[in-house]
Formats: sequence, C-alpha cells, structure tokens
Amino acid sequence: MTPLRLVIDASVASGADDRSPRQTTRVACADFLFAVRDLGHLAVFNDRLREEWEGHGRTHGAASDFALSWLTSMQSKGRVRRSSLERPDLRWRIPNAAGHHEDVKTMEDDFHLIEAALDTDRRVASRDDKARTAFKQASAKGLVELAPVLWVNPASPSEAAIGWLEQGAPDEPARRLS
Repeated sequence: MTPLRLVIDASVASGADDRSPRQTTRVACADFLFAVRDLGHLAVFNDRLREEWEGHGRTHGAASDFALSWLTSMQSKGRVRRSSLERPDLRWRIPNAAGHHEDVKTMEDDFHLIEAALDTDRRVASRDDKARTAFKQASAKGLVELAPVLWVNPASPSEAAIGWLEQGAPDEPARRLS
C-alpha cells in the first residue's frame, strides 16, 4: 500500500484528548491516529494547522500530551510533511458560494485544511461535519476545485474511517466534497 499524505484537523487531536467528554469519540480519534501511524501514512501540516495542534496542547495542558506525543512520533519516523500552498483565488470566492451567511465564517476558519489537501493527496480527517457540509454545498455552487477533496470523520462510526485507511484511503464518491 502506498502511504498517503493526510491532513488531520486539530479536532481529531482534541477528540483523542484524555479529557474528551465522550469516550467513544476519544477512542475513535486515538485509534484513527494510531492507524495513520501504524499503516505508514503521512501527516500534512501547514502553518495554520500546526498552530492549531500546538495551541490545542497549550490550552488543554497535560491531557493533550497524547496528540502531541503522536505528532512527535510521526516526526521522528519522518512521516510529517509541510504544505505551503495558499489558494486566495478560491478563498475570495467563498462568500459567493456559501449556502448561508454563517457558512462563510465556517469555511474561512477551516480553509487551510482544504489548501493543504489540494497541495497533497486530497484527504482531510476532521470531526467538523458543519465545515464538510458547507464545503460540499460550496462545491455544488461553483467552487468545483473542492470536489475531489475527500473528507472523513474519524469519530463517526458510520464512516468506518480506520477500515478506509486500511484499504489505502481510496477515492470513494461518498467521501468527496462534490
């Protein structure tokens, strides 16, 4: 299996946090991170995503050591990649493609995930279903460049995220932002 470059949102790191209020979320997110590491996939970070991950660690203290330890392990194995792609040409079109006014802020807050995904293997792992829905609607309303991005929620049992990783994170239409 060819390792893929995955953009893993800080929401997955916070979900794996020992203080996460829902044990099923905590276990699912931690297991997903372990699967990424154990299956040899790569984690992609741009500056904004790295700040979110590191900011999460400072905000929640020692309980966040799990996610930061995972990241350190990935770095020591050479499985962290940097993305510097910025897509202002797409970012400025968000307001026109947003389904609702509140979707604009949602998409602007998470657009760095899309930028990193477009720069790599077009795969995002995030617990933010609101952002996924907003991006999917924007794709249908003209931001067609988002369509090939795959989005998985590791905390959702119905998405079988670990099984998807074990299969090589294939391009499945149901996961696309189209």
